[in-house]
Amino acid sequence: RSMSELNEMSIAVSKLVIGDDSCNELLSEEEEVLNLSRFVNGRRILIGSNALMNVRKVMARGLLNLESLEIGSGSLVNVREFEIDVGSVVRWSYVIRDSVIVDLIPYVVSDLVIADNCCNEVNFTSLDLSRFVHLKSLVIGKNSLNHVKNVTTCGVSELKLIEVGENSLVEVNEVDMNE
Repeated sequence: RSMSELNEMSIAVSKLVIGDDSCNELLSEEEEVLNLSRFVNGRRILIGSNALMNVRKVMARGLLNLESLEIGSGSLVNVREFEIDVGSVVRWSYVIRDSVIVDLIPYVVSDLVIADNCCNEVNFTSLDLSRFVHLKSLVIGKNSLNHVKNVTTCGVSELKLIEVGENSLVEVNEVDMNE
């Protein structure tokens, strides 16, 4: 799928799926804006991994029916501006399926999922989640984050669920959960 195909889609869709590695062509300045606001009937928006890599701005306003927005790892990595009504999205998930730079994950996520066998790079030693002030759940799959030594969730007062899979976070020696 390309950005032009995405921009030509019917606004009446209730589920929008942008597949892995989609919509990555070079874009004009005007095309660098992903306007999801036009999908007024949207209930679910699923963006696969490594998609929309040349988008610079995301707009999602007035999506009163939106129940979930899921973004795969490596997607929207060049976004510099989000115009989003956070309150209108019941659950905003970000799924990490491979290595990721945590600073590139949109700060408004409510659910962060790290898949099995992920983020095991030797230089990935600290996981700081304190900028995700709307985070409600953190789910870490099996055999992930195995070189992380420090985990910080300071100021993440809405965090209600932390699930850690088997053989994950095996080298952690400090967890800071102060508010």
